[in-house]
Amino acid sequence: MRARVRRLGHPVAAGPALTAVAGRVTGLAVAAVVLAVVVQHVRLPPLCLLRAATDVPCPFCGGTTAAAALGAGRPVDALAASPLAVLGGVTWAAWPVLGRSVPVRRVTGSLTFLVAVLGASEAWQVVRALG
Repeated sequence: MRARVRRLGHPVAAGPALTAVAGRVTGLAVAAVVLAVVVQHVRLPPLCLLRAATDVPCPFCGGTTAAAALGAGRPVDALAASPLAVLGGVTWAAWPVLGRSVPVRRVTGSLTFLVAVLGASEAWQVVRALG
Protein backbone atom coordinates (compact mmCIF):
# COMPACT_ATOMS: atom_id res chain seq x y z
CA MET A 1 0.00 0.00 0.00
CA ARG A 2 1.49 3.34 -1.05
CA ALA A 3 1.27 6.43 1.11
CA ARG A 4 -0.74 9.29 -0.34
CA VAL A 5 0.10 12.97 -0.12
CA ARG A 6 -2.23 15.86 -0.90
CA ARG A 7 -0.75 18.40 -3.26
CA LEU A 8 -2.84 21.38 -4.36
CA GLY A 9 -6.01 19.64 -3.24
CA HIS A 10 -5.43 16.51 -5.32
CA PRO A 11 -4.25 13.21 -3.85
CA VAL A 12 -0.88 12.20 -5.27
CA ALA A 13 0.84 8.91 -4.59
CA ALA A 14 4.03 9.41 -2.58
CA GLY A 15 6.98 7.72 -4.18
CA PRO A 16 8.92 4.94 -2.56
CA ALA A 17 11.70 7.42 -1.71
CA LEU A 18 9.40 9.52 0.48
CA THR A 19 8.01 6.39 2.11
CA ALA A 20 11.57 5.26 2.86
CA VAL A 21 12.41 8.67 4.36
CA ALA A 22 9.32 8.53 6.58
CA GLY A 23 10.27 5.03 7.75
CA ARG A 24 13.84 6.06 8.49
CA VAL A 25 12.76 9.17 10.40
CA THR A 26 10.30 7.12 12.43
CA GLY A 27 12.93 4.49 13.21
CA LEU A 28 15.50 7.09 14.27
CA ALA A 29 12.94 8.91 16.42
CA VAL A 30 11.86 5.73 18.21
CA ALA A 31 15.48 4.68 18.80
CA ALA A 32 16.37 8.14 20.13
CA VAL A 33 13.44 8.20 22.56
CA VAL A 34 14.22 4.68 23.81
CA LEU A 35 17.88 5.63 24.25
CA ALA A 36 16.89 8.80 26.13
CA VAL A 37 14.79 6.74 28.55
CA VAL A 38 17.57 4.19 29.04
CA VAL A 39 20.21 6.89 29.64
CA GLN A 40 17.98 8.49 32.31
CA HIS A 41 18.04 5.27 34.34
CA VAL A 42 21.37 3.65 33.44
CA ARG A 43 24.80 5.24 33.20
CA LEU A 44 26.28 3.72 30.05
CA PRO A 45 30.04 3.18 29.90
CA PRO A 46 31.94 4.85 27.04
CA LEU A 47 31.20 2.93 23.87
CA CYS A 48 34.25 4.27 22.02
CA LEU A 49 37.23 1.91 22.23
CA LEU A 50 39.69 4.67 21.26
CA ARG A 51 38.36 6.94 24.02
CA ALA A 52 38.41 4.13 26.57
CA ALA A 53 41.99 3.16 25.71
CA THR A 54 43.61 6.56 25.12
CA ASP A 55 41.16 9.18 26.45
CA VAL A 56 41.32 10.77 22.96
CA PRO A 57 37.88 11.14 21.36
CA CYS A 58 37.27 9.77 17.88
CA PRO A 59 35.25 11.65 15.23
CA PHE A 60 32.18 9.62 16.20
CA CYS A 61 32.40 10.24 19.95
CA GLY A 62 29.28 11.78 21.42
CA GLY A 63 26.92 9.92 19.10
CA THR A 64 25.12 8.10 21.91
CA THR A 65 24.85 11.32 23.91
CA ALA A 66 23.57 13.17 20.84
CA ALA A 67 20.92 10.52 20.15
CA ALA A 68 19.77 10.54 23.78
CA ALA A 69 19.60 14.34 23.77
CA LEU A 70 17.49 14.30 20.60
CA GLY A 71 15.22 11.69 22.14
CA ALA A 72 14.79 13.94 25.18
CA GLY A 73 13.91 16.89 22.93
CA ARG A 74 17.20 18.80 23.32
CA PRO A 75 18.51 19.34 19.77
CA VAL A 76 21.04 22.03 20.79
CA ASP A 77 22.62 19.63 23.29
CA ALA A 78 22.66 16.93 20.61
CA LEU A 79 24.52 19.19 18.18
CA ALA A 80 26.98 20.18 20.91
CA ALA A 81 27.67 16.52 21.72
CA SER A 82 28.22 15.37 18.13
CA PRO A 83 27.38 17.42 15.06
CA LEU A 84 28.54 14.49 12.92
CA ALA A 85 26.01 12.12 14.50
CA VAL A 86 23.11 14.57 14.13
CA LEU A 87 23.93 15.59 10.57
CA GLY A 88 24.77 12.01 9.67
CA GLY A 89 21.40 10.84 10.96
CA VAL A 90 19.57 13.54 9.04
CA THR A 91 21.54 12.73 5.87
CA TRP A 92 20.91 9.00 6.26
CA ALA A 93 17.18 9.57 6.78
CA ALA A 94 16.91 11.88 3.76
CA TRP A 95 19.22 9.87 1.50
CA PRO A 96 16.45 8.11 -0.48
CA VAL A 97 15.50 11.58 -1.75
CA LEU A 98 18.93 13.29 -1.67
CA GLY A 99 20.70 10.34 -3.26
CA ARG A 100 18.82 10.87 -6.52
CA SER A 101 20.75 14.05 -7.12
CA VAL A 102 23.91 13.34 -9.13
CA PRO A 103 25.92 16.31 -7.69
CA VAL A 104 25.13 15.18 -4.13
CA ARG A 105 26.36 11.68 -4.96
CA ARG A 106 29.58 13.05 -6.45
CA VAL A 107 30.34 15.24 -3.44
CA THR A 108 29.40 12.77 -0.73
CA GLY A 109 31.12 9.93 -2.55
CA SER A 110 34.45 11.71 -2.78
CA LEU A 111 37.35 10.82 -0.52
CA THR A 112 38.15 14.52 -0.04
CA PHE A 113 34.66 15.14 1.34
CA LEU A 114 34.93 12.17 3.70
CA VAL A 115 38.35 13.25 4.99
CA ALA A 116 37.12 16.85 5.47
CA VAL A 117 34.02 15.75 7.41
CA LEU A 118 35.93 13.33 9.63
CA GLY A 119 38.70 15.89 10.20
CA ALA A 120 36.22 18.60 11.18
CA SER A 121 34.44 16.19 13.50
CA GLU A 122 37.70 15.11 15.14
CA ALA A 123 38.71 18.75 15.63
CA TRP A 124 35.31 19.45 17.23
CA GLN A 125 35.64 16.45 19.55
CA VAL A 126 39.18 17.38 20.64
CA VAL A 127 38.16 21.00 21.33
CA ARG A 128 35.10 19.77 23.23
CA ALA A 129 37.20 17.32 25.28
CA LEU A 130 39.80 19.97 26.15
CA GLY A 131 37.26 22.68 26.96
